[in-house]
Amino acid sequence: MKSCSAILLAAGRSRRLGFDKILTPLAGRPVLHYALEALKSSPQIVEVILVTREDILSQVKEIAEAANGENPVKYVIGGAERQDSVFNGLQEVSPLATEVLIHDAARPLLDEVVISDTLKVAREKGAAVTAHRANDTLKEADEQQQVTVTLDRSKIWAMGTPQIFRRELVVSAYEKVQREKLAITDDASAVELLGHPVYLVDNPRLNLKITRQADWELLELWLQRGSGEELRKKLHDLSNQLMPLIGYLPLLEHHANDGKYVIDCLQKMKIPAQLAPQSVREIQELARQLFPDPK
Repeated sequence: MKSCSAILLAAGRSRRLGFDKILTPLAGRPVLHYALEALKSSPQIVEVILVTREDILSQVKEIAEAANGENPVKYVIGGAERQDSVFNGLQEVSPLATEVLIHDAARPLLDEVVISDTLKVAREKGAAVTAHRANDTLKEADEQQQVTVTLDRSKIWAMGTPQIFRRELVVSAYEKVQREKLAITDDASAVELLGHPVYLVDNPRLNLKITRQADWELLELWLQRGSGEELRKKLHDLSNQLMPLIGYLPLLEHHANDGKYVIDCLQKMKIPAQLAPQSVREIQELARQLFPDPK
């Protein structure tokens, strides 16, 4: 049953990366396209509220129109900080929605499994957050970067998105944040300020947020795995198609100066019709995508 409105945050300026990551192609598609298509296609989502910047609104609309999925998209201009953008998005949520999903467009690996798992808990408990257990030992340090305490890793979780809440709960939480001019780093923090419990949904899949150049490079490799499989298949097919040449190589070498004899040999090979220059060009293009020339 469609009951959940989705707020997709795409209003940041990517200062740490130095380029607009939301619009830049990642493994062949703009970063924004990935999460947007997942939300437009989800059978759980009633609408997508896309929060973005006014200066890129026309480009964002083009990407949204090109993404698959039937769920309608609304466009909202974001605020100075992430929490302001969420608040602006909440003003456009349909009154018919019973839950609100909030997701960062800079996390392109959103899929229906994550949406469904998190939404199920949110419907039962009121507030659910995608997260994963901390893998590294975490330490707290002072301003001089001297360690002051080692945290108990078994109790530490790294937050992610989507984060999903009952509509009235998250609206009240963000009204409090705006009214009292509080600073928060994620949506769960706003709900925690109301004293409402937030539940974690363990997500063992990769859900990386693009923040640093290393994040970008890792996600590009991850998303290109399918291209590698396609390249291997094309190379395998091409190899099979070229096999008839092997038996003729000694004859071709012996009669290299006899043009007519060579042509007769080639005609007798009966190489499959699909072996054409286009096949070779496709393989070359896939290879370039996987292994681009150094800049």
